[in-house]
Amino acid sequence: MAGTATKIKGNGIQSGDLVYINIDLIGENGIIESNDARRLTVTVEGGTLLGFGSANHWTEERFDGGTYTTYYGRSLAVVRADRAGDLNIRVTGVGFDPTEVKISVTK
Repeated sequence: MAGTATKIKGNGIQSGDLVYINIDLIGENGIIESNDARRLTVTVEGGTLLGFGSANHWTEERFDGGTYTTYYGRSLAVVRADRAGDLNIRVTGVGFDPTEVKISVTK
């Protein structure tokens, strides 16, 4: 699994900014596992999880619950950085080790 973070503003991530985190299931060959649909859970420390989901339009899962099934191996989490310090995002799911992303947040 791989995660990348993209911020909404330039000049670093500041308290109050939104951070968009792509969460993709990556195979041993480095390619997204587009045939894999896996239920993942996202937890956040130092911020607020505003939404977590995928592009699957046929699901009845809620985007505000922190648990969602990937669609074609992809999902997206939206997090608000609540304060200066470390913003920690942790992704867990069956069949792989937990993955964490730490983002430094300024005032």
